[in-house]
Amino acid sequence: MTRARKVLQSPWLPFLVFYLLFAVLHAGFSTQSGDDAFYSNVMHGFAEWRNAWDMVAKHYQMWSARQITEFTACMVGGLSPWVWRLLNPLMAVFCAFGTSYLLHLERDVRANALVCVLYFIHQWPYMADAGWVITTVIYFWTAALGILALLLAARTLRGNRVPVWAGIAACLATVFAANGEQTALMLTALLLLYAGVGIRRHRLPWFVPVQLVICAASFVYMFTCPGSAARMEGEMISYYKNYSMVTFFQKVEIGVSFAMRNVIFTRNFVFFFLCLLVCTAVFLRYKSILFRMMAVWPLLVALFGGMLHREVLGLFPQLSFWLEAFSPNGTVTLASSGNPLSFLPLLFLYATFCVFVVDVYLALGHTADTLLALYVFFCGAATNAAIAFTSAIGVSGERTALIFSFSLIGVCMILYRSLREEKRVGLPAKGVFSALLCAACIYQTYSLWEMWI
Repeated sequence: MTRARKVLQSPWLPFLVFYLLFAVLHAGFSTQSGDDAFYSNVMHGFAEWRNAWDMVAKHYQMWSARQITEFTACMVGGLSPWVWRLLNPLMAVFCAFGTSYLLHLERDVRANALVCVLYFIHQWPYMADAGWVITTVIYFWTAALGILALLLAARTLRGNRVPVWAGIAACLATVFAANGEQTALMLTALLLLYAGVGIRRHRLPWFVPVQLVICAASFVYMFTCPGSAARMEGEMISYYKNYSMVTFFQKVEIGVSFAMRNVIFTRNFVFFFLCLLVCTAVFLRYKSILFRMMAVWPLLVALFGGMLHREVLGLFPQLSFWLEAFSPNGTVTLASSGNPLSFLPLLFLYATFCVFVVDVYLALGHTADTLLALYVFFCGAATNAAIAFTSAIGVSGERTALIFSFSLIGVCMILYRSLREEKRVGLPAKGVFSALLCAACIYQTYSLWEMWI
């Protein structure tokens, strides 16, 4: 009994269970759908390119600056499907562990269980839109390597010694992570945060400035890549012919609306549980009716506007204009500006966003955790909103919200850290929260199982 209790209380058990469950679900995923077939054919000699080097060199001239990630996708796609099916769940486990470690929660078995569940209920089905392998390598693996690049900096700030080879590994991880545009943006923001804290504590590791230089060089490489300009021009012709006439402020509105819609008006489990944690914290710390109503507002919107939006539209089809209002041309366009109702979705979305930010402040108080949570939240939202500054906004799917979704997981864990010592959280509240998490896991398991070949 004592040995069994030790196993159940081991902080590593949630990561093991997460890996096994995710690996089993990966067993039935196709690695030859969408663009995956194209990238795997490069290695098998069935494509127009001689080899992977030839393909990434031509793509530099015609398509994008993602040479490192695309070359990796070719390598992985050319191997047995089981290589990706075993590696991708490992990347997910690494992201979960890295999040716990960055927030000093890696020894808390309940925190590890929560972070594993949150990563499991992320919107993984959207990763199959263009093909499992290529999409996860470009968006997800860059995020995982970005977390690795941050782990060693965090270890240094804890006062632990990091060997030279580990610093070099962090720099190499940064090279891969920064080849993804959104990951590079988020990684730069977090490295600047670590650099500031390191300078203040007189513990700035030598590799953090090198990592920042790598990120800066990556941005220069992206902006000067002829393939990026060619792709943007092609997408403008195919999907967004009037993009050149969109003003800067219109792009800001389109980007913010696009990012907020991806978490508020879609079935996003992570955002729903984040709102639930925020609401719990506010109800525990304030008796004000106003504050509690503000805490409930984003939760109800996430529930009925996101989680149950299909059921709500089935009952009230007149509300369909709310979702149809958000388009690549902007929420309020020249054609719709004469209709006062067209402003309602925009105003409601931004009001919910502002109330949510205030709720996070109320939940965490005037503390460093509040600054950290809001910093992570806004940086994550910026990575998704930045899509509006490219013509890809016309065809970008929910997969581009991955970094934003992962930042929401980070905010969830910051809130959990503030609540775990709260004795007023009774067993009924914990039971309801756990039951909802279990229901989300069952729903996600069924959703992923439906995607089997």
